[in-house]
Amino acid sequence: EIEYSPYAVNKTIIVDHFFISEFEVTNRQYRFFCEDTGPENLPDTLVWKHALAYNDPYINNYFRSEEFDDYPVVGVSYRQAREYCLWLNLKVEKLLSDYPKIKERLVLGTFSIPSKEEWEVAARGGNELAVFPSGFQLLYSEKRGYINYYGNYLITDNKQKIFGLPKQEYNNTSPVGSFIPNGYGIYDMGGNVSEWTSTPVGFDPNNIQEAVVDLLSFDYYYKGGSWSDGQNFVKIDQSRQQNVDYRSRSLGFRIVMNLPYNDW
Repeated sequence: EIEYSPYAVNKTIIVDHFFISEFEVTNRQYRFFCEDTGPENLPDTLVWKHALAYNDPYINNYFRSEEFDDYPVVGVSYRQAREYCLWLNLKVEKLLSDYPKIKERLVLGTFSIPSKEEWEVAARGGNELAVFPSGFQLLYSEKRGYINYYGNYLITDNKQKIFGLPKQEYNNTSPVGSFIPNGYGIYDMGGNVSEWTSTPVGFDPNNIQEAVVDLLSFDYYYKGGSWSDGQNFVKIDQSRQQNVDYRSRSLGFRIVMNLPYNDW
């Protein structure tokens, strides 16, 4: 595995079959979870606090206001994202238990946070050599950049006039699906918010002694880059890592559903 190569042409990734969500988990979706499970899973809205910016409206409104319903949830730790997936599995199982005939006809897997490898496969959108989710460069459409990242909203009026670049509409996060999807039709795999993965740093599942340790004692990778990152971090092969309780205004998550082996 070539962790930080900008052109990982020698990298081979093998993953089992999975479905991945089209969008990052939104504030509206995450509020349903919090209403069901209690205040311990609320995002940390103080992540918007910044010494050089007046972000009080975001602190007070970003998670709670309907205006931001379709924006990606931020201020969520890996621990909380994992709990969201466990809750979603129980919610779906309970729902289907009331409709046994429908359940018999469905092929349903388990919801989780994508592994680092699953995330990379999905981000490439079918292009094994892609550097960014948009391909080999951060392309521009007629109206906006393909990715909501730091380089977009630094475009000034002068640059727009001289180079014909689109002026960025958002100063931070954007509603999910606002930018052009990748080759698989998945939105915001680069930019908007970085995303947690379920891959612990330095964990070897083949080591029997390690297999019984507390997985929440590890740091976890997150990927994708965000609205606050330069183009280096929106490259598919770039990863960063943090502890399970770390929260940020530029970090969220999406979910995958892994299929049982006999249903491939």
